[in-house]
Amino acid sequence: GFLLINTEKPPLNDVRVRRALAYATDRQAFVDLVGAGVDDIADSPWGPDSKWHPDTKALEYDPAKAKKLIDEYEAETGNKVKITLGTTPSPDGRPNSELIADQWKKAGIDVELTYTEQAQFITDALMGKYDVNFWRQFGSPDPDGDSVWWFSKNADPPLSLNFARYRNPEVDKALMAARATNNFEERKKQYGIVAKIFNKDVPYIWLDHAVWGIAWRDGVESVIEWKLPDGKAGLPDFTGAYSVSQIWLNR
Repeated sequence: GFLLINTEKPPLNDVRVRRALAYATDRQAFVDLVGAGVDDIADSPWGPDSKWHPDTKALEYDPAKAKKLIDEYEAETGNKVKITLGTTPSPDGRPNSELIADQWKKAGIDVELTYTEQAQFITDALMGKYDVNFWRQFGSPDPDGDSVWWFSKNADPPLSLNFARYRNPEVDKALMAARATNNFEERKKQYGIVAKIFNKDVPYIWLDHAVWGIAWRDGVESVIEWKLPDGKAGLPDFTGAYSVSQIWLNR
């Protein structure tokens, strides 16, 4: 879970404003509200239990730094920072957005809240018709599966799979370097570079990693330990989903 930022749209095309939003976001308060303190606070696309988890930190909550950056931007440009924060009209959409809006307002940011049905919400992201949106993504077991969302070439309009419209040749270079080798340590190093650049340039404000669970009763076998046709172990749990092809009932 994170806040998706349209990095092409003023004033969000200025990194100072994006960093201000990050400094103004209290992720701990968000996790306490949304997940009753259960979800993990995010610093990157990869959670603390992931083998891909990098050595990096997101910008910490600091409303004073946020306000300083906003004041600096407004004094330099003469423009008031006004942000539209969007989400879907789900049961938790309103309290989530109101919490973040209240945090941002403390840093002197003018925030307008919008609620859009899911189908249009995704279309608007593809078209770049948004400022900042609540978003959930980047759950591929292998980071290369998520690279399509990060390559600069995919930020081109009108339909951009790189929803943040964020272009950085160093990110592209690291993604290609990770793709060019099977060495795990080298690949993890390259994705760590990507994560650190993200935390510097802030196309995303990381919020939380959802904790997924699967429940079943005694006697149901091979829910987690199942095998692929070549005999290798299948994924035990991928975003709350699992394979049913080899599940059997032990009576």
